[in-house]
Amino acid sequence: RLTRVLYRPFDIRNTYYTGNSRGFHCMPRAGVMGHFFHRENIGLVTSRLTKGEDFAHAQVTEDITEVICMSPKTSNNGFVFPLWLYPSEATDLLDTGPRERRSNLAPAFLADLKAKLGHTPAPETILAYIYAV
Repeated sequence: RLTRVLYRPFDIRNTYYTGNSRGFHCMPRAGVMGHFFHRENIGLVTSRLTKGEDFAHAQVTEDITEVICMSPKTSNNGFVFPLWLYPSEATDLLDTGPRERRSNLAPAFLADLKAKLGHTPAPETILAYIYAV
């Protein structure tokens, strides 16, 4: 299936995505990227470490990502945190969970925000604040 991919910052390309490990892409992490594939979603992309640089590795994407989308340095892999989680497309008779997308923000975090602010901000607003800070 053809889809857009964030190859490097501001460099969107097209790719063939199978969702299978050891497919066209070596390790596509379908458990994460599946939440972006032809779905309405945005996510925070960041790295765990930076080698010999100050931390400045954060971006937001609406597309699946290439592993080193943060930087051409191999030690700066991009880790993606989707804002929305979608239910699996597979049908399971025992799966009685919600069939709609849900926020990837922890309920305890949202409860803490509500207690401090008096209301719960929209997930997009929370992501925008996290990215800005």
